[in-house]
Amino acid sequence: MDGHEQWLSECEKLGYKPEARLYAEGTRTSQDAADQLGCDVAHIAKSIVFAGQDGAVVVITSGANRVERKRKLKRLLGYKPSMTDAEYIIDSTGYFPGGVPPFGHLKPCT
Repeated sequence: MDGHEQWLSECEKLGYKPEARLYAEGTRTSQDAADQLGCDVAHIAKSIVFAGQDGAVVVITSGANRVERKRKLKRLLGYKPSMTDAEYIIDSTGYFPGGVPPFGHLKPCT
């Protein structure tokens, strides 16, 4: 099962039937998604994946925002999570960077 099918399966378990769309040009960045949808980048929700002490930490925020690991995440988690690479994101969530949904991950995420 690929990431998209996995996500649809998780949606079904929750009783949610999304109108899923796939974009040939991809949505690697929030700006890419906003351009393809014809909206402002602030209206895009993005998932940012960090390496936490017990696994991946997925932060959902507006496409216009930056996440401050040193201040805000350290205050919330009690430590500063590490930046990750594409391999870590795929191994932890089951999705490629730019396509990580807020739920339905391969492994439990914080």
